[in-house]
Amino acid sequence: PYCHNYEKVSAVNSISNIGSNNYEISFNDFVQLFFSLYHKVANNIELISPTSHLPYIEKALKILKNHNPPLNPPIPIIFKSSGYESVKRLQSLRGLIDIYLPDFKYVCNSQFALKATVTDYFNIFQKSLKEMYQQIGDPIFDQAGILQKGVVVRFVKGLLPKEEELEALRYLEELKNRYNIVVSILDHYTPIL
Repeated sequence: PYCHNYEKVSAVNSISNIGSNNYEISFNDFVQLFFSLYHKVANNIELISPTSHLPYIEKALKILKNHNPPLNPPIPIIFKSSGYESVKRLQSLRGLIDIYLPDFKYVCNSQFALKATVTDYFNIFQKSLKEMYQQIGDPIFDQAGILQKGVVVRFVKGLLPKEEELEALRYLEELKNRYNIVVSILDHYTPIL
């Protein structure tokens, strides 16, 4: 009920006949959902904050990716996360993910990271991003300009104190020079109290 993408989640739920956000499905139904989205010609399958469910997702993606005959055209799998995954965990996804979409949240020594009790966030994010890029490489777009493979780092402005936001923007500029990745900076966050 507090999802900021509720209308999108609801649309997917109605397409797949899942029901509400709290609806539980079997593993086989989960796999069938992937195939259902593929056959409905979805542009991609986006796994949002999937880390806690990775053992099941990994197994389902292997079924999808190893389908015989191969799905043609293949559908890109997007892994959207906070960027706070271990390198070991990401390595287990090699060959299963086409697009990594980590949200960059905190700079080094961030007061917000301290409040969120993730003082190692910046260090973990840097290691995770390096692994993501090593797995995926440079971005690949289709003829319509839709990303098929790559790493997109997203940053939402307005969440951090101004000095941390400026430091984050400098870091993102440095990232673009170090890796061939896409950086997406959003400035539409509006807190409602």
